[in-house]
Amino acid sequence: FANIRAKELHKLWDHTRPNGKKWSTVYTDNDVILNVKRSENMYMGFGHSVDSPEFAERVMSNFLKSSAHKEAILNKNAKKCVIAVSAIADGNGGHNIRVIQHFFE
Repeated sequence: FANIRAKELHKLWDHTRPNGKKWSTVYTDNDVILNVKRSENMYMGFGHSVDSPEFAERVMSNFLKSSAHKEAILNKNAKKCVIAVSAIADGNGGHNIRVIQHFFE
């Protein structure tokens, strides 16, 4: 369901979904029960290809510059991480890219 959230970020850049609900409802609205602590990291990029070797490095580097994102990534209590990427061609040979990370304890 992280892929749904990555696509939603093209419509609304927020931890709230375009339908006005909290981000985690992407799971509960699809009958996934979440009785655990969870967090969401978001990344927005433009113009580069998700196929380039530098892409993952760029995303992680940006996440680690933020103390809140870094805390979620390095959280030793997190048992699962789900990552999704959504890329839409920008018409100039590049892409509008959204990356989502979901962490579950």
